[in-house]
Amino acid sequence: EVGELANRGPILSKPGNELILTIDSSLQAMVESLLNGFRGAAVIMNSETGEILAIASKPDFDLTDFTAGMDSKKWRRYSTDLDRPLFNRAVLGLYPPGSSIKLITAIAALQRGKIDKSWVVQCNGNYEFGDSFFGCWKEEGHGKVNLSRAIVESCNIYFYQLVQKLDIDTLAQFARLFGFGELTGIDLPEENSGLFADRAYMNKKYGKWGWAEGSLLHLSIGQGDVLVTPLQMASFISILATKGKRVQPRLVKDVEEVNSMNVSLKPSTWKIVHDMVFDVVNNVKGTAFDPHLARSKIKVFGKTGTAENPHGEPHAWFVGFAKHNKETLSISIIIENGGTGGSIAAPIAATLIKSYFGINESNTPLD
Repeated sequence: EVGELANRGPILSKPGNELILTIDSSLQAMVESLLNGFRGAAVIMNSETGEILAIASKPDFDLTDFTAGMDSKKWRRYSTDLDRPLFNRAVLGLYPPGSSIKLITAIAALQRGKIDKSWVVQCNGNYEFGDSFFGCWKEEGHGKVNLSRAIVESCNIYFYQLVQKLDIDTLAQFARLFGFGELTGIDLPEENSGLFADRAYMNKKYGKWGWAEGSLLHLSIGQGDVLVTPLQMASFISILATKGKRVQPRLVKDVEEVNSMNVSLKPSTWKIVHDMVFDVVNNVKGTAFDPHLARSKIKVFGKTGTAENPHGEPHAWFVGFAKHNKETLSISIIIENGGTGGSIAAPIAATLIKSYFGINESNTPLD
């Protein structure tokens, strides 16, 4: 103890430096509202500049509780709450990315020339590898599947077979290229770097003979030794949106110099991936299909993810971007224990996009 606040005299305030944030207050308010009642997080950023327009973590806390001294009862309530309201899930929360990481697997295979978009596999709902069976979310299977359909309908079996054309270090290399396993450099006091396992990591954790190639199948669909933050997912989808511009996310406006680098892929790889994530939202069979967005003037791209969780129901992901005129908005949303990404995270993203760009559903008839 160093004393009691009541025994100290008043300290006069002094004007500080002006701080202008990149936050869009109305968008922030809507994100906060849509996430109420959930455990989860959302990050929305300008894909070109890295400006964070909204960032939210739920449940959270009442800011006024921290403006003066807090009694021990209230602090105990906050600090012991199992929903962890003091934990910033947006930058510190670590989650398996689920099917969203299939985009990395596809990019790695396309870029290395292991497949083209016409390569087809047969999905019967189950895949035998060694002495193990790996399932698809669609128990009856998808039938014949090419790359586009595998992304649009999120077929696991396709990626189990695709990733065998790669090795774990190649997959990890492409994951790091898009910022996974690394800090984004956001101008906040702390963030988590996440994890994307390579051979050295697996050997260290399990021993050289303690893991098998089956681990690669898990990694290909965003399970196993891979953890990401919602902020990293927003950064990843921004790189995809800009076809290679990797810019440092930031909350302070008018920064003179922003760190950026270019991710260089073949033009054909960018085109194929853009076409696929466009169909996820705009094709009636897409896991994030929204009829009003599909008929609107806004071009929306995305990928859903359902991340298995050993402690309960799966986590629901949506990552995507929306383009209109010269503005590109990148979105990352996770709902803890929310089930499938298409059923809960994607509709939240669709609501945000419609509101931000002023889409009136009554003006986009479905017939």
